[in-house]
Amino acid sequence: AGGSFMRQCGVAMAEGQVSTDVVSSIGLLEAIPFLGRGLRAMRQAKRDIRQEKWDVVVAIDYPGFNLPLLKWVKKTLVPAPSLVYYIPPNEWLFLKNRANVVCDLSDRVLCVYPEEFRHYREAALEMSRSDAGKCSKPVDYVGHPLVDYVDSSKLGRRAAREEVLKDGRWCGGAAAAVEAEDGAMIAVLPASRKQELRLVLPVMLEACANLVEGRLEGRSSAKRAFTFVVSVAREDFGPKIEEEVAKHPSLRGKVVLFSGHSHVAVQAADACISKSGSCSLEVSLLGIPQVVVYKVGRLTAFVLRRVLRFDLTNVALVNLILGRAAIPELIQQEAIPSKVAAEVAALLDLEGPPAPSQVGQAKAVALSDKGRKQVESCAELREMLGSGGAVGKAADCILDVCKNCSHSQEREAEGKEGAKGIQVYTTQEDFFYGF
Repeated sequence: AGGSFMRQCGVAMAEGQVSTDVVSSIGLLEAIPFLGRGLRAMRQAKRDIRQEKWDVVVAIDYPGFNLPLLKWVKKTLVPAPSLVYYIPPNEWLFLKNRANVVCDLSDRVLCVYPEEFRHYREAALEMSRSDAGKCSKPVDYVGHPLVDYVDSSKLGRRAAREEVLKDGRWCGGAAAAVEAEDGAMIAVLPASRKQELRLVLPVMLEACANLVEGRLEGRSSAKRAFTFVVSVAREDFGPKIEEEVAKHPSLRGKVVLFSGHSHVAVQAADACISKSGSCSLEVSLLGIPQVVVYKVGRLTAFVLRRVLRFDLTNVALVNLILGRAAIPELIQQEAIPSKVAAEVAALLDLEGPPAPSQVGQAKAVALSDKGRKQVESCAELREMLGSGGAVGKAADCILDVCKNCSHSQEREAEGKEGAKGIQVYTTQEDFFYGF
């Protein structure tokens, strides 16, 4: 199982398998339209695993799919393949018992955050107290794969802007703002799921219109021109985004839709408006100041707050990792366009001259004190997430698990062709988590 980026990386996908791109959702009512496809994907995954003698099943992120699948594998198959969970559920931040479930199901857990590692390690140790404190369920900290992805994707502002302008698609005709020396470019990362087009995108685009029109909550009108680069995560999102842009006449000729990698749009920008999730982590690792905006359906928000007692004030990964509000978050009822616009403007010195351009860089709007402080937090985040090589470390751990796989030893004993090879079945949600 996997998504479109996994296919692009050359991973062989199971015939008839449903892409995780079309079954991913967040929320209660929001998940209902995807239940049928999700169940078909689960049935297909079970057939694939049952038909082959897999040495290892690697679950990657995506707990709504992977936890039930791993429970089935462990209960049904004898002998069962080894089970590895790479990027375990980050619900450890607020549902501490989930760590026990993951450790019970997995033969090895590969963590990407330092605090996450400590939680899962403690859960594994707790499960093995009877064995003189020895951890029988290895938990490893491998670092975050985004670190390597970001490090290999750095372009510089000038190159990124050239790519955006060459490959992007303008809404309502190109404007001169992007060419103006004092023009500010804002990247908008609104959606990787369809529900976010409905709940998050309208707030972000109205905030963009507010910036152009100078309607900022608690701030005077900004003097600079703006250009907005909207990252289009999926081609089928394009028409809906264009429809929403057309609702704001002040955005005509000021919005370019970019279907390339989001990191290009981010590096072209002076600041970003990002949805919560891995994309906001990517923005901070690239050192660009941002404002995070997110909304879920009302029923989902009610259950999270009233039933699960979950605090929706801080949900951005950056803030959760750093343990403080390093970047502004506007969640649910706080996601008001005028507030979003004001927070974006607060990151930039819109009254002063453009920042001096460096060699190979396009001219940029200078950051405010708040913007510079956020960039310093970005450097701190980068330091916390490891020195790189996360994917290689994860692959080494999986190969280590494979050494004692019963199916691999069985094939070797039978003298079958490719007996020394390793068969790995993996599920995942996005490309930078692959091997």
